Amino acid sequence: MKHSHIISVGTSILTNYCRENSIDQKQLDIGRLLHDRTFVSELVAFVSEDPKKASAELNALYSYLEKFDVQIDEAYLILTDTDECELCGRVLEQVLRQKGIDVHVKRVRGYNVRGGDFYEGLVEFLKTVAEKVKSWKDRKIYFNATGGLKPEVSLLVAIGSTLGIPTYYRHEIIGDVVEIPPFPIMLKKDVMEKLEPFIQTQSGRIYDVRKADELLLKNHLIQPIHGERGEVRGYEITSIGKLMWNLWRVAEELK
Repeated sequence: MKHSHIISVGTSILTNYCRENSIDQKQLDIGRLLHDRTFVSELVAFVSEDPKKASAELNALYSYLEKFDVQIDEAYLILTDTDECELCGRVLEQVLRQKGIDVHVKRVRGYNVRGGDFYEGLVEFLKTVAEKVKSWKDRKIYFNATGGLKPEVSLLVAIGSTLGIPTYYRHEIIGDVVEIPPFPIMLKKDVMEKLEPFIQTQSGRIYDVRKADELLLKNHLIQPIHGERGEVRGYEITSIGKLMWNLWRVAEELK
């Protein structure tokens, strides 16, 4: 059986490289450097020299393999759609391939602050992980939730807990890798099914005040639609509601 690690990728490689070489990261033209083979090769050499020091993702990965006696045959790198993250993803891909590891890369849309929708990015992240988990049913899967933005990390932990997938994280304060134990996430079927009418509409809105559900409102899964005079005209599913719906559907499909 193959041991496969799904890894959220951040920009620690670039940050550490700039710190090590006294470079102001803000002054770098990352869009250009993405296509500069010499610079990419320099980053690969930097990481290869001391992987744990140069990369938060590799620090967590290698520490986890050593501490829990786990293998890695393939890695699935999930990148956000920023140039900085893509650059670090390319470097990680090369470093891991040099170790004989099969590497797959997926760039998730929606995070680019110049034209993205952050919540849509989270939904896309969730779908990306779900699709890979479903296609890797014959593998032992692990989640490396160290790199990337905090919402990504939190979502990866939530998915791991829901699906019973081992999830690990390099804890900076205690200086060690930890495996995050599963915790119960209550996505009750009768509650989540109440969101289905909102999902089925193209706008996510229902102009019917009778569709108010206190539990959905309390948990910010839906929100009221107000008219010009402040009256409640109906309800619409929130971004969080969409995210929770997708998480629930993934859990149902993988049962």
